[in-house]
Amino acid sequence: MLLAIILVSCSSDSTGPEDDTIAPTVSILDIPYGASFSGIFSVTVYVNDDNNVDTVALYLDGQNIASTTSSPYIFYVNCNDVEDGVHTLQAKAQDEAGNIGESEFVAINTTYDFAPYSNGQIRVSITNYQQLDQLDLSSFGDPYFVYIIKIDGDEFATYTSEIWLNTAEIHTTISHTFDIPDNVREYQLIVSVRDSDTIGYEDIDYTSQSGYAYIWTLNPITSDFVGEFNGEDDGSSSFDDNDCEITLDVDTINWIPNLLLLNSIK
Repeated sequence: MLLAIILVSCSSDSTGPEDDTIAPTVSILDIPYGASFSGIFSVTVYVNDDNNVDTVALYLDGQNIASTTSSPYIFYVNCNDVEDGVHTLQAKAQDEAGNIGESEFVAINTTYDFAPYSNGQIRVSITNYQQLDQLDLSSFGDPYFVYIIKIDGDEFATYTSEIWLNTAEIHTTISHTFDIPDNVREYQLIVSVRDSDTIGYEDIDYTSQSGYAYIWTLNPITSDFVGEFNGEDDGSSSFDDNDCEITLDVDTINWIPNLLLLNSIK
């Protein structure tokens, strides 16, 4: 009986993560050095490595703003989260062996834009009006409304509504949309309630804080609100007060909420 024994030796030139000492090659190719951006823009990071890439992160001014483990490595940056001016972008990638590669720094210039994907607008609406005091001895008042937008202390735009003759209540919406510059970080809204046939001042709602008008200083992104306002603030009324109650709705339209990084949550 012939017994044959065959010994087989196996070897391989391949290396696993524990043998990898080469860092990934990382680059940002779609952002020209010195490019200007406003609102939200995307950054694509390109990574090459001889083993699997574990994590890719984007840095803004040296701060890690988000990371991802999924290819393609696309990030979205919101300029509204930083001051206007020059900033730096850099990407870093880590492979499964722990090697970290870094891209070159890319300088960019950013400006604020409260409506990153569209033309931002401010809509001011009175949705309810109630006369609380008798303004005329023989009839109801003749109310109308004035909305004013001020930017940097200067009047930017004014809207004056129609006049409602002999009217004590209005339940329709008196609305106007203001198209203001998208780089506005703060604006002032002034709302006046007036009566066309009163003697002397036509304003018929008094607020102790601001005289014969409601006045707010607002940021376009955070300004949205709905509120009921009675000029005396205590709900009382008398013949001398020329008082009324309104429901005011302020909306910023055509904008996208604060998104520093769309793919930061996976």
